[in-house]
Amino acid sequence: MQRKKEVTSSEKCSDWAVDLNWDFYASCLGRHSMLAYIALSENESIGRERHYFMQKMLLLHGAPPARAED
Repeated sequence: MQRKKEVTSSEKCSDWAVDLNWDFYASCLGRHSMLAYIALSENESIGRERHYFMQKMLLLHGAPPARAED
């Protein structure tokens, strides 16, 4: 019988922070006007900002697991 790993408060805070950032990036990507505002404020194109946000979202949760080659 395996015991459940106890989660420390710092791990809970870390998960909460990752989820909060993930939600922010997803919200910006879903709203074109918000993405346009951020792109304008950073003097970048909307497509480039979208790319940056997608990269940041990927880095928050880590890279996808490696696929098994057949």
